[in-house]
Amino acid sequence: MYSQLTMMLISLKLVGMFLGFAMSQDTSETTPLVSKKFPWPNLPYQADTGNGERGVQSGYNICNATTQNKDSRCQTAWLDSIEGFCLWGATKPDSIVGDIEGEMVAYCTQKKYGARMIPSGTIQGIQLTRTPSYIQIVGFFNQKVLNIKESDTGGELDSHGADLRGNPLGALVYSTAFNHPSAGPTQVIEWTSFVGSGVFCFKACDPSLPDGPRLCEHIYDRAGCEYNMPANYGAINGTFTACKSENQLPVGVYVDQAGKTQTWQQPPESAGPIKSAQIPYKPWVPPTTDCQTYDPAKLWPELVPGLV
Repeated sequence: MYSQLTMMLISLKLVGMFLGFAMSQDTSETTPLVSKKFPWPNLPYQADTGNGERGVQSGYNICNATTQNKDSRCQTAWLDSIEGFCLWGATKPDSIVGDIEGEMVAYCTQKKYGARMIPSGTIQGIQLTRTPSYIQIVGFFNQKVLNIKESDTGGELDSHGADLRGNPLGALVYSTAFNHPSAGPTQVIEWTSFVGSGVFCFKACDPSLPDGPRLCEHIYDRAGCEYNMPANYGAINGTFTACKSENQLPVGVYVDQAGKTQTWQQPPESAGPIKSAQIPYKPWVPPTTDCQTYDPAKLWPELVPGLV
């Protein structure tokens, strides 16, 4: 027979476990998306069940073989490797990112992610980099195939958004890049991505490290890939590589000609389009090492022309 004290301790432990699970399953709109923790594979159907100023979540987060089709509204993206990743795209042709950023869905390179597939030939060049603090992909693509208007300069998707519900609203990101394979996928809390002008970039910061909010910054949404994810973009188009790299400097941070560290603040949108002459620095591009080159014809064997 258990003593009364033992039974009380067991009850308290069970209550604690229940409360911990309940907290991890908080899907209310009042809880910031970055505060919602959903350990794999315990994802809710929707990470945001609210109905605030931007309405309801348009897609879902439980994505599997039953949701893997050309009409999928999967809003759980992955950034695992150069072989396995997703990009954010639109559900309807000729969409403008700024108009539908809350409703965008995942397009992926592998069927296992349960999302729409990126048609073969869409990716025209890519560089994946692994650093001590994050994994990142940058490259060139035919954005029209992902239902983004060909002339659209695009915008930023991230785990914050002005109302802290994320863009896309309720979107989650996972990765196997930060842990031993036997440990399973990790939810990425701080992530940022840009699509537009035929260029994409996507960065996921290691959630176990404290520098995620700085290295996966989300307040420079008008500065684009060049400043948020510095890379030698001119050399990437037409190539397919995976490399190691150092961490970049936090977005907006630079060293001036006098050797002093400065921070540039993005002007408000009301000030009009940002011209390159208004930005007082060119971003430092971290050097890459141990680069491996891939044959695009063999890199993503599951992709089929025109299948989205």
